[in-house]
Amino acid sequence: MEEREKSERTAPEVDAEKVESAESHKTDMDSEMTKRVICSLAYFCNILFFVPLLMYKDDPIAMRSANDSLVLLLFSAASGILFGIISGIFMLLGYLSVIFTIIGAIILFLALVVEILLFAFRIIAIINLLTDKDKPLPIIGKIKILK
Repeated sequence: MEEREKSERTAPEVDAEKVESAESHKTDMDSEMTKRVICSLAYFCNILFFVPLLMYKDDPIAMRSANDSLVLLLFSAASGILFGIISGIFMLLGYLSVIFTIIGAIILFLALVVEILLFAFRIIAIINLLTDKDKPLPIIGKIKILK
């Protein structure tokens, strides 16, 4: 009876190599997911485009994420400035004729459409990154600023 109770209390033997292999695989997966989350933060907040570059210098996923994030940042800034100046000019000319005010409002609507499109690109990029799809972004995916 004592031997039976003793055998029930002892833990089964586990192969140490299997445990170490499983732990290293888990660590690799955790670091890969951490990298993808950091890269997705660069897409979410484009001003952080340099963070994947600093943390993962030689990684192609981080490099592409940083490049696409920088391109999105530049497109967003350029479109905001361009549409702001043009619509502002037309709004000022609205004192001369109502048609200029209408044209200025149309230009502001176009700026909104462009920003919604850039936001959609960010969402597509984050989904592609987190689902492990290696697809470039539509339209702007071919632009390479960082090498």
